[in-house]
Amino acid sequence: MDRDEVDESGRQTVRRVQYELPLHATIEDIKRRYKRLSQLLHPDKCPDPRAMDAFLEVTTAYKTLSDE
Repeated sequence: MDRDEVDESGRQTVRRVQYELPLHATIEDIKRRYKRLSQLLHPDKCPDPRAMDAFLEVTTAYKTLSDE
């Protein structure tokens, strides 16, 4: 699921789940991205039947990336 990529500015990034963060993202970068994705994917706000699975995947990724 992890994949190294190079963004349009030539910086290397790591893609985990739907996180598209710089390789050396700060905890603040991770928190901001998690907050945005969790708001978009929260099952109470997203009518897609896959929302719960996606939300849980993002939450797991956040816990992993933030070492919680």
